[in-house]
Amino acid sequence: LTADEVNSFRQQENIQDIKKDIIEIVKTRTDRSFYIFCNILKNHPNPALQTLGNKLRKDVEAPEDLDILHDVPELPSHHLTVRDSFVKTTATALMKMNFSQVRLLVHGIPGSGKS
Repeated sequence: LTADEVNSFRQQENIQDIKKDIIEIVKTRTDRSFYIFCNILKNHPNPALQTLGNKLRKDVEAPEDLDILHDVPELPSHHLTVRDSFVKTTATALMKMNFSQVRLLVHGIPGSGKS
């Protein structure tokens, strides 16, 4: 939670409203915060918190096996991703090296089409 969000909770008097706001903030984030939050609750020794974690998780209807793929682009339908501009830039750099002792490093996240 951000400092602004925490400060807004301090101004509220009703604890139920604060709980609902926290859950809503975590649920609407674009990162994995909500799924991590649910898993923490599901693994808590308190049965009431385990039940809450399971209920929240079902509310968003995210299958357990897809949790790891949250906010990750879908896999391409074919095994090779081609970026024409990248290929041209790399080919030009290789031609400029002309068999010299220069090395070219291609860096990027997995699946970005480096090969």
